Amino acid sequence: SEFMILVGDVTARFASKNGIPIPYRSQSKFQITRNPIRPPITPDIPPKYSWVYSLISQMDEMSDLLPPNSEITPKPHSGLALPSYCKATSPIRRYIDLLVHHQIKAFIRGEHPPFDVTKVTSLLQEIEDCQSQICKLSAYSRRYWILRYLERRGDRTVWDAAVLS
Repeated sequence: SEFMILVGDVTARFASKNGIPIPYRSQSKFQITRNPIRPPITPDIPPKYSWVYSLISQMDEMSDLLPPNSEITPKPHSGLALPSYCKATSPIRRYIDLLVHHQIKAFIRGEHPPFDVTKVTSLLQEIEDCQSQICKLSAYSRRYWILRYLERRGDRTVWDAAVLS
């Protein structure tokens, strides 16, 4: 994953330096919006499971991160500590990566990029709308199959759990 981040960094810098319109990923600095969770240490919990509290605390801190944004202008990505970043390593899986490849390859061949800033902005909006719908469908599907699994078990097992949000 470090090399994928490196490629995103180098690609974003190259595109920015050469004025190639591509979708960049940015993330604002996180802001602590509430008091972090401080799970109580109780005698019921064996010391060997104390790592769970550390994990819960880290997850709580991660929830303060602001979601990344996709924009045509390069901006810092605070989560990766980079001045600019773009996704470019999976053109077979992600259309945005394919778009970045088309734009940069055209520039390297000495041609004008196939899409101007207006078209890239329009494509980015369409792609993000589709991705949002896919994420919702995926979450609904996951929930459905978890509920089906629990229903099929038939036993009325009561599970101990901690609700994190």
